[in-house]
Amino acid sequence: LLLKGTKAPISTLSLLQILGFVAAGFALAYALNQFVLSKIFDLLLVESGIQHTVTRLLQYVIIVIAVFIGFNNVGLGQIIGLVFTALALSIGWYIKDPFSDFVAYFIILVQRPIKVGDYVQIDPEMSGVVRRISARSVIIRRKNSTTLVIPNSYVVSRTIEN
Repeated sequence: LLLKGTKAPISTLSLLQILGFVAAGFALAYALNQFVLSKIFDLLLVESGIQHTVTRLLQYVIIVIAVFIGFNNVGLGQIIGLVFTALALSIGWYIKDPFSDFVAYFIILVQRPIKVGDYVQIDPEMSGVVRRISARSVIIRRKNSTTLVIPNSYVVSRTIEN
């Protein structure tokens, strides 16, 4: 079976080679975590949450690289390139809103249209005292003691009455 645009057939041997590269990626990630990162984390007194995040990210990066090398080794690098392109587009689509909120956070910090303690009205139904400005949202407390969590991108894109 030849795939269009590839020179190598998909066979049991090629699948076993890909699985071998993936297994080697898992083994390398495990060894790096057990013998290198754990020693570095102990020396630098890194918090456990940060340790977990760093080890997981590094593990995923190593495994993705191993998969890419495995597919490239058997002559199917074009397929994995298409898969990674689709994956990158879907991840980009997923993080566009949080990223725009993060950028809007810096706009709020630099321009200072609102500050903690200001009474603001964004829309007729969204008014109250600003209690907190975080990287993702602005938290407003209304007169009736309810709390509104408004995304930063929404705050930046609307007219604010202060």
